Amino acid sequence: MIVEQRKIVRYDDIGKIEAPDISNFAGILEDISQTGCRVRFPILLDIDMDNDYEVKFTPTRSGQSSFNLIVHPMWIETEDSATQIGFQFLY
Repeated sequence: MIVEQRKIVRYDDIGKIEAPDISNFAGILEDISQTGCRVRFPILLDIDMDNDYEVKFTPTRSGQSSFNLIVHPMWIETEDSATQIGFQFLY
């Protein structure tokens, strides 16, 4: 059994992520914390790790409205025909 030792709790939540500077296709929020999130895009991507990006989050829970945040990519993983990106939220 692997125990994750994180300073900040990650929450399994889902939602749609729109990031036109990264991909024309929407991504899916896989988890989120106070400081960042993990997003899966349905295509292979190669992004500039030195840039900051504005992304639009649309939670799937009813009654929640969309909001924009500035994020910075911390890591990227590609597998099969998808890309996962870990983002840090910028204040």
